[in-house]
Amino acid sequence: MSAVYRDPAILWARALQRVRITEQGCWEYIGATNSQGYACLSAGAKGKTILGHRLAVLVRDGSLSNLPVDHLCMNRICFRPDHLEVVTTAENNRRMRKAHGYYIGGECGQGHALTEESAYTSKRGRLICRDCAREGKRKPETQLIRQWAREQGIHVAARGRLPQSLRDQYLAAQQPRAA
Repeated sequence: MSAVYRDPAILWARALQRVRITEQGCWEYIGATNSQGYACLSAGAKGKTILGHRLAVLVRDGSLSNLPVDHLCMNRICFRPDHLEVVTTAENNRRMRKAHGYYIGGECGQGHALTEESAYTSKRGRLICRDCAREGKRKPETQLIRQWAREQGIHVAARGRLPQSLRDQYLAAQQPRAA
């Protein structure tokens, strides 16, 4: 670790003071978390922080690579060393998709069954649900706003985000007028 970080042993001792052990055996950090829900500890000067699971691997292995650390227990605030494994980014992504049911035999986020026929792999290696792709990821109200705007003679692009001002106009037009 760089000189701006505190001694990992000191950080580890602090982390162990803020632990809740779950029925599954996870060591859940009861201190601060980052915006993604991972345990986050202050690690030195200038606002430096370290994620709890990465600290656990550093203490366990004596060094830390840039590879992702996978939570075998699927619990983001767990920092129990034997629940963690250093893996490649591709393997970490595969495990995450499998955990969330996003694999052939599972379901997409909208609940569509993912089969060889109903899904495909994108150029970036992501599994894509054909039904969701066909729907174009547009919210139904977005389609209604586009149709309303065209009827009002307002030019609106066929794709992309709608301006908030257009959404506001649409909502105002839908409100019943008081007599």
